[in-house]
Amino acid sequence: MKSKHEPVLIALVFIGILLAMPIILPCMVVSDARRKRRLRRCARTTVCEECGQLLGDASIELSNLECQKSIEKLNIKPSRVNHRRVRQNDAICPNCKAEYRFVPKRSELLRVWECDVGTIIDHQRRDLPDSPTKRALRAAVLKTPQRYDSRWLLVYETSPKVLYDPKTGDYALLGLGGQVTEVGDVAGVVSTLEELA
Repeated sequence: MKSKHEPVLIALVFIGILLAMPIILPCMVVSDARRKRRLRRCARTTVCEECGQLLGDASIELSNLECQKSIEKLNIKPSRVNHRRVRQNDAICPNCKAEYRFVPKRSELLRVWECDVGTIIDHQRRDLPDSPTKRALRAAVLKTPQRYDSRWLLVYETSPKVLYDPKTGDYALLGLGGQVTEVGDVAGVVSTLEELA
């Protein structure tokens, strides 16, 4: 049942949006320019983890070209929204083609597979049967994996700490002396942690 005031409310909302546009649009433009400036500054100081070359502005341009090619392949109208939807990375190393994603909160470029590690380990952990160790892992997961060395990422802040190799999908435990002991999959992590408890 429609109220007699409904058309008036719709008109007021529409007028409010129109009045807010002169404020919203410049804020969006400034925010986008600031993000691009921070990305360029970060790319100029980040060294590629694979080949050791400085990423620089060329890495951003290479990423933009790849995004443009993806849009053309999908045959969709180019726009800012489409660029964000299609973009898989923010920088690509010109030398070895390693892909990086910009994390604005940390002003850091992370390897694309590092950004996805959280999602991967979360799905693997969900498939485990419920147990106190599984709940402890869920509580100890790091929001953003931390690089331990060239192979391993620190993913769980447990005792002992749990490492993950994103290339092979293997897990390992980090001993007190810094020794790394491979345990296989996430089920191996749980069983090893239960044996140590």
